[in-house]
Amino acid sequence: MAMEILFSDDSNGMLSVQFMNEGDKRPFNSMPESFTGKKLETFYLPEKGILVIGLGKKDDFKADYYRRAAAKAAKLASSYKIHGVGFAADSLSENDAIAIVEGMLLGNYSFDKYKSDDGKFFRVRKIALPTYAKKYHESVQAVAKVCTNVHMVRDLVSDNSDVVTPDFLEKTARAIAKKNRLHITVLHEKELKRLGMNLILAVGQASAQSPRIIVLEYHGSESSHEKVMLVGKGICFDTGGLDIKPRDSMLDMRMDMAGAATVLGIMKSAAELGLRKNIVGLLAVTENLIGEKAYRPKDIIRAYSGLTVENFDTDAEGRLVLADTLSYGARKFNPKLIVEFSTLTGSIVGTFGSHVAGMFGTGNAAEYKKKMYDAGMQTYERVWELPLFEEYLDETAGDRSDLRSLGKTRYNGAIFGAAFLTKFVGDRPFIHIDVAGTAMIDEAKDYMPKDGTGFGVRLAIEFLKKV
Repeated sequence: MAMEILFSDDSNGMLSVQFMNEGDKRPFNSMPESFTGKKLETFYLPEKGILVIGLGKKDDFKADYYRRAAAKAAKLASSYKIHGVGFAADSLSENDAIAIVEGMLLGNYSFDKYKSDDGKFFRVRKIALPTYAKKYHESVQAVAKVCTNVHMVRDLVSDNSDVVTPDFLEKTARAIAKKNRLHITVLHEKELKRLGMNLILAVGQASAQSPRIIVLEYHGSESSHEKVMLVGKGICFDTGGLDIKPRDSMLDMRMDMAGAATVLGIMKSAAELGLRKNIVGLLAVTENLIGEKAYRPKDIIRAYSGLTVENFDTDAEGRLVLADTLSYGARKFNPKLIVEFSTLTGSIVGTFGSHVAGMFGTGNAAEYKKKMYDAGMQTYERVWELPLFEEYLDETAGDRSDLRSLGKTRYNGAIFGAAFLTKFVGDRPFIHIDVAGTAMIDEAKDYMPKDGTGFGVRLAIEFLKKV
């Protein structure tokens, strides 16, 4: 259900939200003295239909506080089944208004597909910004489209793996392409074999649904031939293969296609916003299952690029499917930049938890990495760069083959995975975003729900505006 965005100072019948900085005079005498306006402190006056939210000290304020505050308002309104939320605030900037709309839309979500009617989440239907904020109409409508696509990604990541299969992802991509006039090509098993994409074929050979690479092309700039290429890992379920995962590690492996879902959400958003960029998105899609046809540890496999890879662990399958996809896309489209999203390593979760995604990049991508970092700080989908020094790159050399898929020690796993991927992009600027800790979370926080978060869509759209 789309949320209607109004510009009105009349919040009659809605939950009315007022903001207060720490140390400001309390707006209502009935409020306790203990309420001082600390960061995201709330006080609800049900008889007035007013929610007061603290924004902390003015000098410490971050725009993300508006997102978090708006999400709190959305959740409170939902719990009381209030259909709309109005915000009373003086002097909102454009970025403030955008943050409030983002917080409302992202907080107004729950994956309740399998809940009975009485257990479904009550969705707020209207948001009212002050009348003077109407000058931001175009910007807030644009961000609303992006947030709707974040919801789509969340749904894909959270749903059952027997629903979101390779066939389902292809069907979804075709529907999006048709509606948004994207050019779509799908490389199925026969074509993958003809091209020599033996890595992705090996990973998917135990699945009843064959591997595929889904290619979406968006042409937003007729005056330029430059392209940005996006790649997403789409392992629709990951058992670990013959190197089977422990039970607890396998429980959430429906989320291993989050990178592909993210790229799908980015491509849809770019088309709907009419970005003046040329973007190609590649989804590397398969399942990593167990069976008599499953690929085996220490097999040596020849990649599409011609390099041979000794596979030390069938649970390190993501880097294999990405390797073929990256090298194919780099050769086919000759992009000026490659950005790849994947739930690649548990190691990155151990480093950053669920607050930040790991960013890695080649030396010639320095300018782009800075813009990705800035986009992350602006959207609060934050990334932090880890190094790819030559010693790390050298560790990928194989003994019986050109490359090894896993490092010789149990350390620096996230860095090794990134270093391995760089071997398949040639000399093109390349950024790898490891979203293993941010694509799905165990407990809801602020405007991020439990399970699929949709992390990366807002980040990438903001980044694409900058390049």
